[in-house]
Amino acid sequence: MRLAAKLLAAYKINARVEAWDGTRCHLLVAAGEDAYGAQAMALARKRGTPVVTMLGDEAPPGQDGDHAVACDVPAARLVKLLVELLESNAGAEEATESDTQERLPCVLASPRLRGKRVTIALGSVSVLIDPDSGRAYAPTHSDLLHAQDNFCKPGWTVSLGNAANLVPAQCAFAGLEPFLIAATQRGRQLLPPFPTGQYRLETWPDFGSLPSMARLMHLASALTADSCTPTALESAMGRTTSASEVGALLWALAASDLLQSAGPAPRASPAPSSRKPSRTGIWGAIARRFGLAPELG
Repeated sequence: MRLAAKLLAAYKINARVEAWDGTRCHLLVAAGEDAYGAQAMALARKRGTPVVTMLGDEAPPGQDGDHAVACDVPAARLVKLLVELLESNAGAEEATESDTQERLPCVLASPRLRGKRVTIALGSVSVLIDPDSGRAYAPTHSDLLHAQDNFCKPGWTVSLGNAANLVPAQCAFAGLEPFLIAATQRGRQLLPPFPTGQYRLETWPDFGSLPSMARLMHLASALTADSCTPTALESAMGRTTSASEVGALLWALAASDLLQSAGPAPRASPAPSSRKPSRTGIWGAIARRFGLAPELG
């Protein structure tokens, strides 16, 4: 599987294989005879995530919609299947330019809502975003996970204050920054690029126990050390981080009211010249004629 993922580079697809922790992914590959694999595939099917079932001698056949392959499938055949699934799934996830501006992270990052206590709602799920306590509240932990999975999709409503009348003492909660960072990372392909400009962090974010935390912490460290542009952050990380990953983190930090605009980068003033100006006129001419220093003329 890891070999096939590396071979995807020939199709200009940058894929990363990781142990699945229940968060949103583009494709799930699991062993058909494994009990944990069966649970993971059931959750992936519920979310509409493509599933590849690796079948052994005693493994049950994959369900309708799954793509079952033998455990000893050649890497070349597996690559073709992965390309087909990833390209079809990417087409379904891409957002149009017209609707991305109303995505929830963009709305929460707007000046009129930054730092405000708001209620976000999608269908029957309501979440209270409370910057004062640094937490996100929902009736159940399942509601928080559902909100994270769909955070970057359209259809959310936003109301100032506790519109759902949630009682924080009776609610499940998550740290606000880990909640927003995880939510934007899961749906980063649906977000528009972050606006150009110079940005900085004056307060270190709470990353909690987020996956891929090392890369995100490196980005936050760069923003804390000095003001940066989104393009500069992407270049600093090289190939280990995509532009969408950088943009998603910036949207999350802005929505949590931590990201500050630093304005345009200051221009470096030219260094003063060590060369002294030469004299002009008759005294300068006399000095040059007799080999005297110009400043003595």
